[in-house]
Amino acid sequence: MADIKNDFSWSKSRDDVLTYCPRRYYFQYYAYWEGWLGTAPPRTREIYILKNLSTIPLWTGQKIHECIDHSIQNLRWGHEGLATDRIIDVTLKKMRQEYVSSFYGRYRQRPKSCALFEHEYGVGRGEDDWRDAAAHVERCLKTFYNSGAYARLRALPRESWLEAEEFASFVLDGVKVWVKLDCAFRDADGRVVIYDWKTGKKPAGEDTSLQLSCYALYASAKWGADPARVVAREYHLYHDDEREFPVNAADLDATTTYIRARLDDMRALLADVATNTPLPEEAFSRVDNDDKCRRCNFLRVCRPEAVPPIAPGGE
Repeated sequence: MADIKNDFSWSKSRDDVLTYCPRRYYFQYYAYWEGWLGTAPPRTREIYILKNLSTIPLWTGQKIHECIDHSIQNLRWGHEGLATDRIIDVTLKKMRQEYVSSFYGRYRQRPKSCALFEHEYGVGRGEDDWRDAAAHVERCLKTFYNSGAYARLRALPRESWLEAEEFASFVLDGVKVWVKLDCAFRDADGRVVIYDWKTGKKPAGEDTSLQLSCYALYASAKWGADPARVVAREYHLYHDDEREFPVNAADLDATTTYIRARLDDMRALLADVATNTPLPEEAFSRVDNDDKCRRCNFLRVCRPEAVPPIAPGGE
């Protein structure tokens, strides 16, 4: 494996973890490093395994995104996709295989395979979890493939496409800011249109202005887009609810100010900024909230006394 470095950067997801709990932030972005190596200390290896856990709702959302992205890539290259029922059938079969693999704890030997939080900590509901996940995926995918949004994407000329589901970044004050746009294109009026698929059951209404403003900052940096010519659209698939959010220069200024302040907070937790070396674990405060702790991937290493007495993969 080529030598890789743990570079200092910012993203909305990284910022969310730091806000949730600084100790979790330490585990998620520092303590796991090199846990993939055969020579890794046992605790480092354990943290790396736990970092890769995903809750069932997050996992189902990931599978929905992957399926939609596959269809969008086909559209970009002028290929006709599968029928909706066939797409759903293929997706659910793959998910079932992943679910069974996680249930039996195979991720402990292959950490990059499906690893579900509910199986690690024995808090799932077995087949009920699987049935709920399958029904959720089927509902969201049927909504998407029968939507006006998908019809508009199918009608796009190939030259109108800009990007889809790619990890990308722009630079702010010398620091990479990471984004991942679900898809972006230029419409007939020359505007940059950015779609963000929402896959959860939570209805529209949560504040996503920071995320959408980050997308607009990226569009400005990558394609030279005027903020007034950038449109962000959220499509809540579970509720079949599409909303459009215009962007203005004031939003981008506020987002830039926020990111700079949070970068200062992150730097304050480093022993050496140049090498992105963190302070000792104890410098990262642990949240005093039992509910948050019970829902944290790193409960097993952070508060082992609070782990339910059920073996990984058990019910």
